[in-house]
Amino acid sequence: MRDHPRPAEAPPTPAFPGTVVSHPHEPEYSHTLTPTAALLFRFSALTFNAHAIHLDKQYCRDVEGHRNLLVHGPLTVVLMLQILQGYQAAKAKEEGKNRELITHVDYRNLAPLYAEEEMKVCVRQKADHVWATWIEGPDGGLAVRGTVTMAPRTDARTGDDTSSEAKSVEEIPTTAEEGALA
Repeated sequence: MRDHPRPAEAPPTPAFPGTVVSHPHEPEYSHTLTPTAALLFRFSALTFNAHAIHLDKQYCRDVEGHRNLLVHGPLTVVLMLQILQGYQAAKAKEEGKNRELITHVDYRNLAPLYAEEEMKVCVRQKADHVWATWIEGPDGGLAVRGTVTMAPRTDARTGDDTSSEAKSVEEIPTTAEEGALA
């Protein structure tokens, strides 16, 4: 790890000491996980993000004033979307529907999340094709919140909604001449 300058004074105070904001609704589904230093290292490598707040615990404490490695903001979005997609796919299968596609994502990080601390990824359907997603930190406080819009899958060749019953084998075009490309 590279050397970092040591501050002459005490480390800064975290931005939100003692503040806990809860989500106003119970989740429809949630999954609890604990991000590890190895996960943060891999995500840093994947995204070419070598910032020390994700990799160097001593730097986090001594320079930035955090208690441990910080979880990447974009990693929280990946986790929320992965949990949502898995839940939505299972729910759709149970209801005899097709999975939906994500068309729009809005999110905001509200409080830091740390490596080796449990977090709970939550989802709740707000309306047709609109989902609330959020992550609660170990104290139950809201750390990340987002809204995800989804849409029914469509057949790229015809533009038809494929969220209704699956076509029989006889209805599926087998050549380009039979499909919409003709």
